[in-house]
Amino acid sequence: MNLNSKLAVLDQIYRVYDEFVANLQIACKK
Repeated sequence: MNLNSKLAVLDQIYRVYDEFVANLQIACKK
């Protein structure tokens, strides 16, 4: 596994995490 694919995986995880946090904040505001 080279560096580029590791970064791509991390980028995907970060996007999912970011979306999760945003949804959590929306849920907490209600």
